[in-house]
Amino acid sequence: MTGVDWLIAAAIATLFLASIWLALVETAFTRMSRVRALALEEDGRRSAARLARMLEHPERTLNVIYLLALFCQLTTGSLVGLVLSRAVGAWGFVIGIALQFVVFFVIGEVAPKMYALQHTDGAALRNAPLLDYLTRFGPLRWT
Repeated sequence: MTGVDWLIAAAIATLFLASIWLALVETAFTRMSRVRALALEEDGRRSAARLARMLEHPERTLNVIYLLALFCQLTTGSLVGLVLSRAVGAWGFVIGIALQFVVFFVIGEVAPKMYALQHTDGAALRNAPLLDYLTRFGPLRWT
């Protein structure tokens, strides 16, 4: 593998992990209510106040999540298709799409969303600081 191949592989892995994280936080955030976040804040749970503040205008946070998830998924799919088409030819692109569909669906969507459904409070609270940062990040804030 050349240096470029390693860079592409690292980009694919990073974007795939980011996509998994985004699926988890999307579900945890949408399942969390502002009332529940305020109750967690009263219980002294870290990040609950931050979460409650984000839930005052959930569309701001959700737009950032959706934009980043779309970027991660489209870019990963394109990179996998590129790598496989170079390795196997035209059929590599088709194989890449099928592989992406299965892997993204099972590992990248279903598993993290099921975890977030089962552990909504913990997942929402643990991820609130980074999610709040992304929501406030200038270039993403305009979505």
